[in-house]
Amino acid sequence: MQNYWLSINVACALPESTIRDSGCGTTEITEEFSVVLIKLIAVSCWFLVIFSVVYFYTIINNTGRVTMKKVLIAYISRTGKTQQMADYVAEGVRMLGNAADVKKITELKTDKDLQGYDGYVFGSPTYHRTMPSIMETFLFMAHKAGLTGKVGGAFGSYTHSGDAPKIIFDTMENVYKMNMVELGAFNLLEHLVEQGDGLRACQEYGKAVSRKLEA
Repeated sequence: MQNYWLSINVACALPESTIRDSGCGTTEITEEFSVVLIKLIAVSCWFLVIFSVVYFYTIINNTGRVTMKKVLIAYISRTGKTQQMADYVAEGVRMLGNAADVKKITELKTDKDLQGYDGYVFGSPTYHRTMPSIMETFLFMAHKAGLTGKVGGAFGSYTHSGDAPKIIFDTMENVYKMNMVELGAFNLLEHLVEQGDGLRACQEYGKAVSRKLEA
């Protein structure tokens, strides 16, 4: 049976049984060696595939072990501005891969309704230089939830003075003994809430809460 030859320039020494001088300045490799070479390439490809599968499986498996943190954003709002702030803060939390539940404080009936979260952000507008009385009642109830060491933050909208978020923030930090966000209490004038800068400021506050969760 006639042998077929593959002509290539040889840059390294090969076993004598696999090469042949063509007589024209080139070296020819036998079909037998070509088959061996193809098999080696095929085996190398299989090893590469197996390595890739194992590598990506490890990455996916390790990623799946990262637990998403949950933040409760509880607020009271009369004009709707603080509610908008709560939604924007939640967006900021989610932008960094954590979950956020936005609820009115009237939805939280007992301290058990506050359980199961890693972080808490409370929002209230300021009226007559303080928070509405319903927010005070909520804070008394929240104290029973055992929030010591949890990440916390406070925000609110205002027209003349922005005292309520600072009072809430101080209560969470000094009474509840929570791990408060470094930005402090977050106040925003009502007319700025719907503007681009106001929206981004709320989102940045949410992001700060998320970063605090990962610290």
